[in-house]
Amino acid sequence: MRVGAALAIAWLLCVPLDGEAQGQPICKPHCTCDCLCCRDTLTNDWLGCGSCLSEHGITVQSSLTQFFQGTASGGTEQDFRYGDKLDLFVFADTGGMGLWEGGQFQIHAVDWQFGENAVADAVGLAPVNTNLLTPEPEESFGLTNMMFLQQLGDGWVAQIGRYNSLDLWSAFYPDYGRGIDGFMNASAMLPLSVAPSLPFISNVAGILKAGERGPQFAFVAIESQNSPTTVGLDFPNGVTLLGFARKNSNLGGLPGTHSLFTTYATGDYTSFDTSGWEIVPGGGAVPTAKSGTWMVTYVAEQRIWTDPRNERRYSKVAGYVGFSDRENSPYKVTSAVSFEAFGVNDCRPRDRIGIAWFYSALNDDFQNAFSTTIPIGDVYGGEVYYNAAITPWFHLTIDLQVIEPAIDANDTALVLGLRAKTTF
Repeated sequence: MRVGAALAIAWLLCVPLDGEAQGQPICKPHCTCDCLCCRDTLTNDWLGCGSCLSEHGITVQSSLTQFFQGTASGGTEQDFRYGDKLDLFVFADTGGMGLWEGGQFQIHAVDWQFGENAVADAVGLAPVNTNLLTPEPEESFGLTNMMFLQQLGDGWVAQIGRYNSLDLWSAFYPDYGRGIDGFMNASAMLPLSVAPSLPFISNVAGILKAGERGPQFAFVAIESQNSPTTVGLDFPNGVTLLGFARKNSNLGGLPGTHSLFTTYATGDYTSFDTSGWEIVPGGGAVPTAKSGTWMVTYVAEQRIWTDPRNERRYSKVAGYVGFSDRENSPYKVTSAVSFEAFGVNDCRPRDRIGIAWFYSALNDDFQNAFSTTIPIGDVYGGEVYYNAAITPWFHLTIDLQVIEPAIDANDTALVLGLRAKTTF
């Protein structure tokens, strides 16, 4: 936090303020210098090399996100932990590289989690830190996304490679920011009903159609095995088929989207239906497997205000509801609704704020499977955050989550967090 305070002071000293004589609010920053606190990235576009790379079709983006988060009361354990995530992305356009037109490589070359996280201390089935779930919910390193896309014409794109579900979700909904800009709780930003049919990190091939507002249609085949730190490609548990369709809307002249996701996985998954479990003498009950599982989710988002002077300042509401297979998914229904404002006011044009409520109803079979030893119920709660741009390249977020845990014996969890993101 000392670093954040120092940066805040530097920002105040470095950024000049417009005067009232110029007809602008006294608080509005007006930065024309190339000083440390005014540049968009800490390294000032990789010491100028970034522009040269861009001219040759290559873009490099990197950030370090620090988390200090813990359960102040309730949950499983009251403790605060410090963890980090270092990300490095490389985007290469084959046309700009002088090769062939219409090709692009998207590489999450460094996905490195180190330190600790508070996911296990707070609430199971509603992870309080989405970004620290990858590559694994512990110290881990991986190349988690290496996708090749080829334009086929008329907006159609073929894709093949390795994918990271958080990167994929950000491609469909850029405002969510993989848990490093907006909400931190997974239930507040993405439908957990995708478990277990959709692996977090795996291999994919498919086709999609892009429009002016992003993907409009997609059909892909995914290796069902989760491979966070290995390549895989042996298909030990079948494939997952994912379909996606989106309808754009304009409510009062403001853009919105309505999307439908559906998956069907062909592999074998643990059945929570205890009536089919095998009884082993002296060994108790052994869960059986069920072939095939599915998920259906509807996602909607709608802008409710846009600054006519600055299209980067707007407010929006979003929400989702998801359903999954009652036999082998923990979730019967998952849902959430949220409000976010991007660019809080003229004085803080880069800040953002959000509030969300989520509810996950657990499947009856899943609850019954654990009721004899650990009585469990539904999971619900809320989250509020404020992301302050200390400088364009350094953002500090205050986050509060209140969650009713699945384990009945645990008290309501109050989770506090600080997040500091540095963009290089």
